[in-house]
Amino acid sequence: MTSAYVELAAEMASTLGNLARHFDEIGQALKTNARNSEASDDALAELFRGGAR
Repeated sequence: MTSAYVELAAEMASTLGNLARHFDEIGQALKTNARNSEASDDALAELFRGGAR
């Protein structure tokens, strides 16, 4: 019975580690998306101001 709990705990720890890595990847993707969106917004605003064409 004890080995089953140890195995379950090990699998849960592994799963939580994978989940944490996945959340880190999502966070990085969101950060990159925010930077890209800001750059696009700035470029679009410049076009409306009559800047670079």
